[in-house]
Amino acid sequence: EFHPEPRVAAIVASHNHPEFIVNVKETGKILLVNYEDLTNLSVTTIGAARFLHDGGWDSTQRYFLTAANESNKIAVV
Repeated sequence: EFHPEPRVAAIVASHNHPEFIVNVKETGKILLVNYEDLTNLSVTTIGAARFLHDGGWDSTQRYFLTAANESNKIAVV
């Protein structure tokens, strides 16, 4: 679904890969941005619940968790 002004709720770097995880708040999309080749960025889009908020790594730093406000859901990547 198109949103005229989606906001970024979080940008978090991976500890093990040349990747950023980006939460796009209103759209409910999680973007995995691979920056290994800066001239050809690779972006993988994962659908999640809308109205994502800030997230963070679990204690093992293997999983990234983020909460969605209006649906009481948590996305785990």
